[in-house]
Amino acid sequence: LDGVLGSIERVRARMHARAPLLGIALAAVDPRRGHHRESVDRLRAEYREQVFHTEIRWSAVVAAGADAGRPPGPADAFRRLGGEVLHRLAAVRAERAS
Repeated sequence: LDGVLGSIERVRARMHARAPLLGIALAAVDPRRGHHRESVDRLRAEYREQVFHTEIRWSAVVAAGADAGRPPGPADAFRRLGGEVLHRLAAVRAERAS
């Protein structure tokens, strides 16, 4: 992940982008799998506030929807993530305004 974040920063610098990275979204998380839970715990420990609270969990419904070209199943998780994004955007705007 450090490499990905570094690449994002290099691209932003080349583009003279002012937009900050709002956060890291955890998707396709399957809490029943030990290595998924370990990875999530490690990411949350290392990147703390950068990681969005909402996790988009893997499920057969989500996988089937993607394969069929339909919207993913558990819309509540996407709504919560959207709310977190909007909250962080508002914080960035307020910081820039002050």
